Amino acid sequence: MLTPETRGTPSLVNRLLETFSLTSRRLDSLVNACKNPDCQRRSVRQVLTRKLDGIELAGMWFCSLQCYEIGLQRIIAGLLTNRVQIRNARKARVPLGLMLLSRGEVTRDQLSAALELHRSAGIRVGDALLQMKFVKEDQVASALAAQWGYPVFPANTAIHHLPVTLPIYLIELHRIMPLHFTSASRKLLLGFADGPDHGVLSTAQQMLGCAVEPCFVKMSEFHRRLQWLKTQAQSGEAVFDRLCELGEITQVTSSYIRQIGAERATFGICGSHLWVLLLGGKQPMNLLFRFQQA
Repeated sequence: MLTPETRGTPSLVNRLLETFSLTSRRLDSLVNACKNPDCQRRSVRQVLTRKLDGIELAGMWFCSLQCYEIGLQRIIAGLLTNRVQIRNARKARVPLGLMLLSRGEVTRDQLSAALELHRSAGIRVGDALLQMKFVKEDQVASALAAQWGYPVFPANTAIHHLPVTLPIYLIELHRIMPLHFTSASRKLLLGFADGPDHGVLSTAQQMLGCAVEPCFVKMSEFHRRLQWLKTQAQSGEAVFDRLCELGEITQVTSSYIRQIGAERATFGICGSHLWVLLLGGKQPMNLLFRFQQA
């Protein structure tokens, strides 16, 4: 494998690319106005001689980490304060238990027992039915598909690396699985082991910059693919699963931007977590912060 230490040409190429990147960021500094309304206007000389630490945040350019931190606080504060919980665009007409009952796949006594376990243990009805061995995975997946009108992804198909994916933590938490990506149309097929969460779909589409279509995946297939994903180091991930204040979120995010040299940040709300995706460094970095829900 060629490295800058052993071959001269790659080192020269890397320097040229770095120079081009720095020149582009200098032009950004000159052409784009900093989105921090309190930023002091700088002369061309000051812009050309200052340290380059500008960053793009949610499509807006900030000239420095100081301005970025102010912008980040304002944007996230507004997002957390005024966020709109996205409701499922398509409501299931019949609950899963009643769907299985109407299809003759469970009895009333079995459904009653599963509902009792659901209430006492706080687990999903489908999980309760499976745990009590009243139904099989295929029956639950088929009933979910009938509820929502989405297909069931075939089990035991080959697993391939995808150019876009989600943080492992969110995959486990929401029991979702990236299954297939079509490059030509930039479309991701996202499997749900439970009912589809359109809030998660909307955030994934925003963060990944592609269309996201839902389907269902059997639990055994979900776990098979999850184990494979955990062996692949596609991006960095840091989870802050205690309640985080706005100031702490800003400080931690700024620290990671410095560490990896990120040039762009996007963010979205996924359930009870703020998801920050940092790009432009050596590899993508996902930061997940749990916040107090209203």
